[in-house]
Amino acid sequence: RLDGNRMAQYFHNYFDRILLDAPCSGDGILRKDTGLLSYWSVEDARRQAQHQKGLLRAAFHMLRPGGVLVYSTCSLSLEENEDVLLGLLSKATEKVELTPIDLEIGQPLPAAITRRYPDVLGYSKRVWPHLEATEGAFVASLRKLAPTEWPRCAGDASKWTAPGAEPGEAAAEQIAGVVADLESQWGFSLESDLPVAFASRKKNLTLRPTAGAAFDQDCPGFVRSGMRVARRHRDHYFLSQQAVAMWGRSMQRAQLALTWPQTTELFRAGEITLEPAPVPRGEVICRYGPFALCRAIAYPEDRRIDAMLPQTLMRDELTRISDYPQTE
Repeated sequence: RLDGNRMAQYFHNYFDRILLDAPCSGDGILRKDTGLLSYWSVEDARRQAQHQKGLLRAAFHMLRPGGVLVYSTCSLSLEENEDVLLGLLSKATEKVELTPIDLEIGQPLPAAITRRYPDVLGYSKRVWPHLEATEGAFVASLRKLAPTEWPRCAGDASKWTAPGAEPGEAAAEQIAGVVADLESQWGFSLESDLPVAFASRKKNLTLRPTAGAAFDQDCPGFVRSGMRVARRHRDHYFLSQQAVAMWGRSMQRAQLALTWPQTTELFRAGEITLEPAPVPRGEVICRYGPFALCRAIAYPEDRRIDAMLPQTLMRDELTRISDYPQTE
């Protein structure tokens, strides 16, 4: 996650399509949340407008010539919509054009108001709550006609489309050893035909595009490129929930099959007690039928299974949508 103004330092005339759903004062949601009135203010709307102008300028710079940028807010105020667009039009007159929007809903501004603005701003649309029975919103579409320059250039993202630098031999050997250990422990293969490579960053083993090394080198702090496969604790790597979701079905070792009641209890309480079935020791992959659920720690002494589930996945109730037959 990175502020748009910082992104513009690296992505020069780069993207084919950009959606800028700008942060705003939110007055368009008043229909569903009247509590907004307790903290909405004209001053806040004006502050948001200044931020929006900077984000729109940065987004437009990152757009390649011929590309399309959609600007939207959940605000109905002129300051956060037409005035923001007018700011860009005045600075990039020969390089930007507004284009009509093909939407079944939404209306242009009333004629009495549009007379204050250039005719081209009539291409934008508002979704009026009292007409559409929805929340309020604003949307406009812009096309870039010529390249732009950013005053605070810090890099060039065009190099990121090529494979990045490979890690040193020692690092590559160490990473290969970790991958081999994970494959041996769980009985599966991490090989891929895609242009991806494993990398070690701090305590994480990640799988990322081969261009990821250039991201780390030329744009530090921009993004943690790739997916976390495992995290190291002391000398052992523990599989991530993402890895279990992606490769769990192909893993052949340390599997623990659960019934549906056990599955629901696992997601509700984070642990279950197995009786009278024998309980393995150490790390296991909990499954419900063909579905890999999560990594867990098994304690045979008290027949307990502790799920290593992210808190965001915990649920008081689960709904079964599969027809997979399971003994209750």
